[in-house]
Amino acid sequence: MTHTAGVPNYTAFPKFFEEDSRNPYTPEEFTEKFQDMELEFTPGEMFNYSNSGYFLLGFLVEKISGKTYEEMLEEKIFLPLGMKESGFDHHSAILKNRATGYEKNGNEFINSPYLDMSIPYAAGSLYSTVEDLYLWDQALYTNKLLSQKYMDMYFKPFIPAFGSFHYAYGWMVGNEAIGNTTDSIAVISHGGGINGFNTQISRSLSDKSLIVLLNNTGGAPLGQITQSILGIINNKSYNHLKAPLASKLLKVIETKGIDEGVAYFKKNKDNKDFDVNENDMNNAGYQLLGSDKTKEAIQVFKLNVGAYPKSSNAYDSYAEALMISGDNKGAIENYTKAVELNPGNQNAIDMLTKLGVDTSNLTKEFEVPGALLESYVGVYELMPTFKITIIKEGNQLKAQATGQPIMDILAKSNDTFYIKEVGAQIQFINDENGNIGSLTLFQNGQEMNGKKVE
Repeated sequence: MTHTAGVPNYTAFPKFFEEDSRNPYTPEEFTEKFQDMELEFTPGEMFNYSNSGYFLLGFLVEKISGKTYEEMLEEKIFLPLGMKESGFDHHSAILKNRATGYEKNGNEFINSPYLDMSIPYAAGSLYSTVEDLYLWDQALYTNKLLSQKYMDMYFKPFIPAFGSFHYAYGWMVGNEAIGNTTDSIAVISHGGGINGFNTQISRSLSDKSLIVLLNNTGGAPLGQITQSILGIINNKSYNHLKAPLASKLLKVIETKGIDEGVAYFKKNKDNKDFDVNENDMNNAGYQLLGSDKTKEAIQVFKLNVGAYPKSSNAYDSYAEALMISGDNKGAIENYTKAVELNPGNQNAIDMLTKLGVDTSNLTKEFEVPGALLESYVGVYELMPTFKITIIKEGNQLKAQATGQPIMDILAKSNDTFYIKEVGAQIQFINDENGNIGSLTLFQNGQEMNGKKVE
């Protein structure tokens, strides 16, 4: 329950979504997918979110009780609490007012990819409503579900997870920022995500307030919304969510043409009413590319590179569009830039190889002296609720950001490192005394500075 067992997370397996996620499995059959894999670390040593661990817990419930996981949920939780609109999801069942999951595709929404509910199982195959989750929340202030001994254990911080947050038994326990202030409040919270949906629950024990956000359009910024709601209910200032400029840009291109679109973007890219987001711009470019509007897509990708000149992914996408148009010289130039920014960008490396480019000089490993690596170890606060912890194992630096698993960071130079899995870079910065005082995180076109606090 604490994600400290080291069981490999099946949703992170290569080609999991392409090859396994649509097929039905029994719990025993699916457990065979990871039962013989080596543990990622010695149990109890560290935290790493694992859906596999929760899958195993559901299977254990069935083995010990002699009943299905679904039956145990109904018997022990849903029926006693009167949660009539909650249950284990079955694709074949007809549910009144069932929400369908969607994903954003440019200015449009599309159906999310199918996921057989036998796959998430005890790690996420439930449906519910805000009202039912409120019934559950209120029961957690009583002993209706667990004795006080186990209720205390349920919420007790078990291990540092990321930044100021600790992980308990299925809960994050820590301090959440309030609105756009530097104030924070103690909360017990958790987020979730599955094809076409994302969710957030935040419990404030000081006043027993509850924030539940259930979204069926994929990756909505529920963390930001939660912070704003906390600002409102605590009489603090808060941030309004901004309209994505990429969506407006697409409409202008579709109705007035690419030249008007480029002019519109340049006029509004610094407008505080709009959110200029690298991923939104990238998606807009790919929507145009998928509609055979290659010329328009190239211009959108070019705008994205201009807005996010330190993003490997932005150059990668621009290069792809240029290659499709037949401009191999431009494609090579931009794929090369993508690898220079992130030597872990395997797609760019593969495309350069396909275009006949020798990439050996671009991908060679850089060795950093051990003493210098040691100086980078510590905790860096980028926001009150977002920190990056740097640890050193042997000659390998590892980073763990709030809400994310531990990842290797690989050296590009003495002070700059990259993370293959998420396309991010970290640069360590000296203070006025020559000591490491902060870092800068480059990710998704954003630059975030974090002071070393531990």
